[in-house]
Amino acid sequence: MSVKIKLTRNAGGNQAGDTITATPKAAEHLIDAGYAEEVKGRAKKAEDTPD
Repeated sequence: MSVKIKLTRNAGGNQAGDTITATPKAAEHLIDAGYAEEVKGRAKKAEDTPD
């Protein structure tokens, strides 16, 4: 399962404004840290997603 997010800052070799796919846990971390914003719906909380 993956989540689409749009970066608001340069991160992981990607430029601000890039839309990337990430695991739900990574997306949640990047959004909460202010490095990304949701594209479609909010990344689920890590404890709510199966591994």
